Amino acid sequence: MAKVLKDFRCKVTKHVYRTGDEYDGDRAEELARLGYVAVDKTGGEEGKPAKKPDGKGKGKPKDSG
Repeated sequence: MAKVLKDFRCKVTKHVYRTGDEYDGDRAEELARLGYVAVDKTGGEEGKPAKKPDGKGKGKPKDSG
């Protein structure tokens, strides 16, 4: 699902989407690039907090002495 950021009319279905509506069409990625929708890439896991970075990969600080 994608949340509508700016009002637009779908060129395929001719449906008018208003700010705050949910867009569930096939062109979500294209409309996101154009700034009309914000694509939800969480896979339907609304309400779950985002994972925090675990700090792996930084390595040990080098001893400067």
